[in-house]
Amino acid sequence: MKHREIQWHVVAFLLGYPLLFLAMLPFYLSSHGAPSLGMILTTIVLMLGCGLSITVGYHRYYSHKTYQLNPVIEFIMLCFGTLAVASTALKWSHDHRLHHKHVDTERDPYSIKEGFWHAHILWIFYKNNTWEESIIKDLFKNKMAVFQHRFYTPLVFGLNIGQILLVGWLTNDYIGAFLFTFLLRMLFIHHAMYSINSLAHYYGSQPYSSEHTAVNNWLISLITFGEGYHNFHHTFPYDYRNGVRWYQFDPSKMVIWALNKLGLASNLKKVSDFQIAKALIREDEKQIVKKIHMNQQLEPAKRNLLVEEIQNLAHELRTRLEIIQESAKQNVSNLTKEKSEKDETYRECLIEWYKICNQYLATEK
Repeated sequence: MKHREIQWHVVAFLLGYPLLFLAMLPFYLSSHGAPSLGMILTTIVLMLGCGLSITVGYHRYYSHKTYQLNPVIEFIMLCFGTLAVASTALKWSHDHRLHHKHVDTERDPYSIKEGFWHAHILWIFYKNNTWEESIIKDLFKNKMAVFQHRFYTPLVFGLNIGQILLVGWLTNDYIGAFLFTFLLRMLFIHHAMYSINSLAHYYGSQPYSSEHTAVNNWLISLITFGEGYHNFHHTFPYDYRNGVRWYQFDPSKMVIWALNKLGLASNLKKVSDFQIAKALIREDEKQIVKKIHMNQQLEPAKRNLLVEEIQNLAHELRTRLEIIQESAKQNVSNLTKEKSEKDETYRECLIEWYKICNQYLATEK
């Protein structure tokens, strides 16, 4: 068992402020009644600003460089990130890049393999002796991020005290501003973000890859601004999207897309539909083969025959997708017609594959 040094000031803060909120809330409600509509709306707006600064800023911009951002918007993101008390962009990105590099191993800062609560919050209590400056070498060239990192503590105090005083003055309710726009806002944002490290590696589906513990869970997306499609993210971390289907709730993706349309973000990185399709087929193949081997009612010869059959079918479809993709790259004329034909053939491949999967599963039952 490895020895860890506990950071007691971090423990006191992360456990202390929720207790302070719970202690103050009954007294506030008894003396002031319910918070005003203005206080509620301001709290929600600040929650949105702080949450999106982590997902759109710290995560998809700094950690994964999935797009380029206008300096003014980047400044706003850093301000809200500081307001969220979620560490600096450099430190957050450092830990997150380590997480992706060493996912589910001892070197993963918040590995789910060490338990749900370790991944959720306990890892923050321990001093991290693993600091690989080389992993964020590119971010040290960013002057705004370096400034935030260097002066983080005074910036956290200054911005949060200023926010509380401003909201208190505007609403004539300083206690409510402290209670709701600071303590409650911070409590929601912290544990929403923590749930990505815990719940999003704990319960859900793995349609793209089971090589890591990350899962897709639409419920988590509702409180994490679209970060719940974590299996896709860990499989394709360089994509600016997490939810790639039209029905998947990913407001972070929509914000980045909107910024791009306004000319405030550029070079949005996307994995191709072909790569996504090949990953889906590969993972389905793996799971079906696993089920065939586990089916003890089948004779060994029959199991081997079915495994070979499903592997050949999967390989054939992946090869067809690669041929279609290569053909689309080479043929740059008549783009509209080409894209229509490519999409139609791509969909046909997936439809054919899912028919194969459903046919086998029906036979299995």
